[in-house]
Amino acid sequence: MPDIPPPTTLADLVGEPSLELQCAYPAAGLDRPVRWAHSTELLDPSPYLSGGELVCTVGTAVTGDETARRFVDAVAAVGASGICFGTGDVHDSVPEALLAACRAHALPLLVAPFGRPFMAISEWIADRRADADAHARTAELRAAERTGELITLVAERLAAPAALEPLATAAGLTAYALVFSAWPAGAVRRLTRSLAGVAALFGETPAMAFAVTSSDAPLRRAAAELSLPCGYSRTVSLAEASRALAEARAAFDLAQRRHDGAVGPEGLATLEGLLAQQPPDRLAPFVDRLLEPLLRCDRERRTHYVPTLRAFLAHNGSLIDTARAQYLHVNTVRHRLERVRDLTGCNPLEATARTDLLIALWAHDHLGPTRG
Repeated sequence: MPDIPPPTTLADLVGEPSLELQCAYPAAGLDRPVRWAHSTELLDPSPYLSGGELVCTVGTAVTGDETARRFVDAVAAVGASGICFGTGDVHDSVPEALLAACRAHALPLLVAPFGRPFMAISEWIADRRADADAHARTAELRAAERTGELITLVAERLAAPAALEPLATAAGLTAYALVFSAWPAGAVRRLTRSLAGVAALFGETPAMAFAVTSSDAPLRRAAAELSLPCGYSRTVSLAEASRALAEARAAFDLAQRRHDGAVGPEGLATLEGLLAQQPPDRLAPFVDRLLEPLLRCDRERRTHYVPTLRAFLAHNGSLIDTARAQYLHVNTVRHRLERVRDLTGCNPLEATARTDLLIALWAHDHLGPTRG
């Protein structure tokens, strides 16, 4: 677990020389955490307290023994950490009745000297909290980066999936039901907030973020809430982690291309999903053999073979619908498709050939300069 600094306590405040606070009596409870410093001159400030505050006052409402008891009773009842009494403005010293009431409740009582503003206490707590938050964020990020490195090694089969088991168990996950998901790099901080309360393991790498959960439902909700692309795997056992991570990465690539939120295994059970899982060098020959001759001819001779082919494939191989979409005569469409056959050796009128040409167009559109 990350090494998170402890919360601010009353002892921390007393020990800070710049605040010049003293204990009014030797009290136990200085180890109480202080959530915030709340200044008030109300006799009963309890409606504005929720517990854990250091209640600061100069005692304007403390006019006698009864008011002193009522004030301390109200503060103690809501679980405040203690009272800080400022001297010199209204009272030269702490009223005896207030001191006695604090003793009766075992409520720590700090004394601030004249001229020491309560705002200084609030600012000191705020600064300490900001430092602790920054420390916590750094520790969480480092933990996520270490987990991300390990997940990457498992994905590349350079580490056994069992290496993830202690981390998954610590996150409240079982090794028999895991869903691996891939997200854009830098998404972990937002994911931890969106998936708060969900048992999850997070990993961060420069190229991608990962989350491991017990089901896909919270992942789909998070993707919608954060407007982020996400690819997730089937529910698998830890032993299948490498395969599931490959599936999650492929689904993530598809989600990015579709701008489609979360994509899971069902999204990969399509031709597009299958192509998204292929390495570029496996698809490059389709472009080189089937599409480059057409592109070159269109460039050099100003023909329109590729646009006509796209329309033909988009209209499920209908010559008539293609002609209408392209504002051409059917015979012109037929002639252009014959030229496609002559240049590529692949006849668009045949179903198998159309699939080959679809792959070539998809690879050209999605791989771009990375192919080869």
